[in-house]
Amino acid sequence: MPKIITPPKPGRPPRNLIDVLRTQLWIHVLKLRSGLPSSYAIEKALEPHLIQFSEDRINRPRKWDSYERGARVPRRKADAGDAVELAEQRFPGTAQWFDNPIWDILKGASPDQWALLKLLQKLSPEVNEVLVVRDEAKLSGRPQLEPPRL
Repeated sequence: MPKIITPPKPGRPPRNLIDVLRTQLWIHVLKLRSGLPSSYAIEKALEPHLIQFSEDRINRPRKWDSYERGARVPRRKADAGDAVELAEQRFPGTAQWFDNPIWDILKGASPDQWALLKLLQKLSPEVNEVLVVRDEAKLSGRPQLEPPRL
């Protein structure tokens, strides 16, 4: 058994570079789709209840600033606090940039044939048309997915 040269440290695991890039791309697409100029404007549009104004300053969580810098990666969970879902509700089509299966492949996942086909089915129909060969003759005229042509 190989020895661990650098023992794991307590606390949060380090962010994966692919997750950082994924988050920064998602924020960039969100800014383009929304027409909003900054992460602060996105925060004001999506979570105005978190921003507090006082006489001399603005107190806000700066969560969206952290996403833009790549210092924080949103977690996907099924609740109202999910930043990706919150943005998707207000600006449809933005979550697909964050949830795209290509991110798992870039992080080094090696799915088997069936898992890969499942991932390919999550892609948009336009991308699927390019990557997937459909054989109409098989299964009585029903389309059947085959491994991608790469």
